[in-house]
This record gives sequence, C-alpha cells and structure tokens, in this order.
Amino acid sequence: MPGPERAERGMDESDAGLLAATARGDAEAFGRFYRRHEHQVLGYAVARCSNASDVADAVGETFLAALGAASRFRDDGGDAVPWLFGIARRVLARQRRSLQRCLPHLAHPLIHAKSEHPAAARRIGL
Repeated sequence: MPGPERAERGMDESDAGLLAATARGDAEAFGRFYRRHEHQVLGYAVARCSNASDVADAVGETFLAALGAASRFRDDGGDAVPWLFGIARRVLARQRRSLQRCLPHLAHPLIHAKSEHPAAARRIGL
C-alpha cells in the first residue's frame, strides 16, 4: 500500500482519474497530469518541429487543448499518452497549415529584397 506522500503527489492516480478531477475544476489534478506527461509530449514535438519556438508552442497548445477536452477523455484502461499524441498531432497539423498560409506573405518581401540588393541578401544568407 502506498504511503500518504506518494498518494498526495498523485503517483497512484490514473490518468482518467486526474482528467475527471480536472473536468470538475481541480487545477492541481491537471498539474499532476501535466508533470506526468510533459516529457513525452515534449519528445513528440521535438521529433516533429524544426525549432525550439515551435516545440514550445506545440507543447503548450497540446496541454491547453487537453485541459479543455478533459471531460471528453474516454478511459480505455491505459494511460492518456495516445490521446495526448492525437491532440499534439492535430496541433502540429494546424501549425503547418498556418505556416503554409503565411509563407507566401513572408517570402515575398525577402524575394524582392534579394533582387534589389543582392550583396545584402548574400550577407544575411538569402
């Protein structure tokens, strides 16, 4: 039987229990859930993102979405990692779509600058 300190830290709580408590408004339960899975979601994002800023955004948006969807988590007897990875996959797809919409607007001034100022463009790596 676990000691009170272990139970207090949430080490024996299931993901489903933590998410159910989160859905009822227990912020500490979500904190325990976050700490339990942050490294896994971080690893998932690092493997799929090209820079640290995108990784940070993906992890933050994944857990924000998980917080909002806590009441919809369905316990299949396992942990919530596949559910979190599904959320992260959708977050990353949304990030890519957003980037694809922005790139033509971002690239246009750079292309223009490169053609008008080739020496300066070479210095900054264009």
